[in-house]
Amino acid sequence: MTLYLSSINTDSPQAFERLSGKFMVEATVGNSTSSNTKPCHLLSVLKAKIFIPVWAQKSWNKLTTYGGVGYSINPGSGNRNSVFSGWELQYDFTPVVTLGGELYYQSANAPSSQSVAAFNVGGSINASQKFHFIFSVGHSLIHENILSSYVGLLWTI
Repeated sequence: MTLYLSSINTDSPQAFERLSGKFMVEATVGNSTSSNTKPCHLLSVLKAKIFIPVWAQKSWNKLTTYGGVGYSINPGSGNRNSVFSGWELQYDFTPVVTLGGELYYQSANAPSSQSVAAFNVGGSINASQKFHFIFSVGHSLIHENILSSYVGLLWTI
């Protein structure tokens, strides 16, 4: 569930064209068993993770940049609340090809985990106004040696 708290759009060349905040709730349910191996009730394993971000965006012709910071409330045993921040820069080389890169940081979300700072490079190939092939590859900059990547098809309704 996502609830937009505010969104400010402006045409002023000096200001960010979009400032927004939203309240997101991610509910995780699972099939857990108790110590006597009888199934637990659904509500006993329901956990709601809440993310409260503030983002800003600015574009100049084919160049767009955006990013922000957010606070994640991560309930449950063995979890801790965390902060996420990131900034992205992308360029529309043609109406079909967009490429960009991002830097981001997330503080540890459990006592046994470490914070993560990383970068990604990626883009999209726009087959039409509704279908986009998206891709990204990145690597951590601190702590563990982590390589991340994805490919996907984005369908805009």
